[in-house]
Amino acid sequence: VVAELEGDDCILCQISSSRWDNYSIALYREDFVEGSLRRVSSIRPNKLITAHRALISHRVGRVNAAKQREVQRRLVRIFTNRLQFNNGCRLGRPARAVPK
Repeated sequence: VVAELEGDDCILCQISSSRWDNYSIALYREDFVEGSLRRVSSIRPNKLITAHRALISHRVGRVNAAKQREVQRRLVRIFTNRLQFNNGCRLGRPARAVPK
């Protein structure tokens, strides 16, 4: 859970043991303060979803404060466009001049 929102929704970040990309953050057993995962995995802050709490069946663990801060910093870098990858992705189109 990246953020708990007002109401019954929360923002979740994907964790995968098989998918890695330039945004991935390694997740090891020692990064957990509760629970764990069976394999070294990657937190994927570029894969977010908003979901109703009722859709979350259980919690496998909780990561430590240092790992939470690392995810937060990576999210800020993504949303402020400080991660530079030449993949052709961009939001919207440049504004066009309005004829007078």
